Parts: sequence; structure tokens; C-alpha cells
Amino acid sequence: MAFLPILKVVLEKSQVSPPRATIDTRSLPLTFFDISWLPFSPVHNLFVYEFPITKTHFVETIVPNLKHYLSITLQLFSPFVGNLILFPTPNKPPKIRYTEGDFVPVTFAECTLDFNDLTGNHPRDWDKFYPLILSLDTLQNTRFRFPMAWTSIARSGTNESFLAKGDFPLHDRLGDQNYHQFLEETRISTNSNLTIACAYILSCIAKSRNNELQVFGIIIDCRTRLVPTVPSNYFGNCLATCGTMEITSVLIEKDGFVTAAKLLGE
Repeated sequence: MAFLPILKVVLEKSQVSPPRATIDTRSLPLTFFDISWLPFSPVHNLFVYEFPITKTHFVETIVPNLKHYLSITLQLFSPFVGNLILFPTPNKPPKIRYTEGDFVPVTFAECTLDFNDLTGNHPRDWDKFYPLILSLDTLQNTRFRFPMAWTSIARSGTNESFLAKGDFPLHDRLGDQNYHQFLEETRISTNSNLTIACAYILSCIAKSRNNELQVFGIIIDCRTRLVPTVPSNYFGNCLATCGTMEITSVLIEKDGFVTAAKLLGE
């Protein structure tokens, strides 16, 4: 894949760990929701902010502050610093293990891309964004709650305000009974707006393609589908795939839309 040439200068590379002697060695086992995503590449997030300051101020003030507050935030999100251990022995399941001294790599760099072009409301070449994302060699669990916590701590200068809210990441694990119950209760009696919209899309795709078999899939949030429901501060994956397949000849019939809705509802 060829990317547009840009000038990217690395200003600093650092290794950031939680404050020393604040977290004991701990392991977090992977659940059925976590393991199902292991074969897939990690999600890359790119956040863009307008912050007109000098390079000197950024390097001398902003960078040290970001690293300091990141270290404090990692104290609450220790799995981000840990390492993924995949089947250390045939009888032991995968887990995320944190030990003293583990760290996350942080890179600060600058480039020559136009900020207004990247953030503007107009068509642009998608490959402009890829050089801004560093490659990840390990599986990482990404949650929006982490950057929100980092931002809150950096804004207040301490973690007291964040801790006062009691919105701690919940590291409890889902059990097998949750998964089996989810499988038994996923069938719905009425079609939701999402089901109808997806059925319409599937029937239209079938009419526009000559493939013999049509496959349609989406990702669903399972937090509210489990009994009891999963708390909003649950730390871990709670996503599952939902999809169906059918031969094209069935979906392009007069009742193809209805057939697609029934398939997705099941």
C-alpha cells in the first residue's frame, strides 16, 4: 500500500509506566468475548485537536505533562500496560498479566500535513491518515473510557476529581453462564428499526450483485442484552458479531425484504 509522502519528525520516544509500587502483579483472564476477537487486528483511533502553540512549548511543557498524567491514569487501567499471554500451557487459558516495570510506548512526532485539510468537512484521500497511526505489534484493548479518564486527570492536575466520581474501571470477568444465557435469549419476537434497516440494505445489495451467496454481518453491543446487564464501567470486550447468509435468488424475490428481516431477527 503506497502512502502519500509526508515529513514526519519524531520528537521523542518514551516508555510510560504507572507510578512505582502502586500496583501489585496481577492477571486478568480473557472471557469468551475477548477470545473471539483475537484473530482480528486491533482498532486504530485517531483524535485530532486544534492547539496552536509553539514547538518549544509543546516539547518542554505539554509532553512532560501528558506523560505524567498518563502514568497516573495507567494506575487505574493496569491491563493496558500488561502483556497478553496466549496459552502459556495447553491447560492454561489466555490472560493479560501486569508486573512491575511494564510500560506503554509513547511517541511524539510532527508532520507537514495540513490540519484544516484533515479536519475539514470535504472529501479527501483516505491514505493521508494512515501515516499518523503507529503500527501495533500486540493486541490492545481499546475503550473510550481510558482517554476520557486521561483527559479528566490532566485537566484537574490530579486523579482526585476522577476518583470522586466513583467511575472506576470494573475488572470483574463475565462467566460462561452469561454467554450461554445470551445465546438462549438472542431470538427476538419483533423486528427493531435496526433489523428493518439492515434487511432493506441486504435485499438491495442482493439485487445489485451477482454473487450466489449473500453474507451480512454487524457488530452488536451485548452489555444490555445480558442478565444482569453489564455495568457501563466494565473493562473488557462485550461485543459480538451478528449475521446471516442466504442465496441471492431468495433475497431478490418479491418477499426478499421480509425474508431478510426474518433471517436477521433470528
